[in-house]
Amino acid sequence: MKQQKLSHVEKVRFEKSKALVLVKCAHESGIDIFVYLKMERKGYEQLMGAYETSETVKFSDYGEVLMFGKGEPNEETRQFMASIEL
Repeated sequence: MKQQKLSHVEKVRFEKSKALVLVKCAHESGIDIFVYLKMERKGYEQLMGAYETSETVKFSDYGEVLMFGKGEPNEETRQFMASIEL
């Protein structure tokens, strides 16, 4: 996956030291995308730091990419992600 500048990070769920995070941003091609990441607390804190400084990121550097797509995740995707065990 190419690098993107972060525009929105939403913590979906935190359990102990792990999180499921939804990131929404524009790909360098201009297409709006979303990415679900499963990550440790440290990766989340690093990702938030990158978000705050508008850094360009490679999502796999911060956690495990579980799903990505164009636009917004639909309700079925949101429900599926909510059912994933951390």
